[in-house]
Amino acid sequence: MLDDVINNHKGTVIIDGHYAHDYKPKIDEVIVFVLRRAPWVLYDELEQRGYDEKKVWENIESEMMGICSNEARENHDMVCEIDITGLPLKEITTSIRRIIEEKDSCPTEQIDWLTHSRTIDLMKERR
Repeated sequence: MLDDVINNHKGTVIIDGHYAHDYKPKIDEVIVFVLRRAPWVLYDELEQRGYDEKKVWENIESEMMGICSNEARENHDMVCEIDITGLPLKEITTSIRRIIEEKDSCPTEQIDWLTHSRTIDLMKERR
């Protein structure tokens, strides 16, 4: 059913969600945006939401290792990773829109949180 919607739609279609990168539409032009957040910031946000420690660390470890990005690259040719740490929503959406409209290019470098000193500190402090 989603394929019908996408194939019959004129214009840009945005599919949002944690597993959106797993969907393989039957169209030629696909841009996958993976929004990344610094693990130490993500940790604080998830803790403030009241997530239990196990759930927090599942998310942190996934972000540190770039799981969604890696899976997206397995399924799609064009994957844009954007570090949204501390950015307001308007700036994030403007950045995505500019890439879709081909006014800006898709960032080609993969974000590496694993070697960042703050990530290493976070791992040392793990309870």
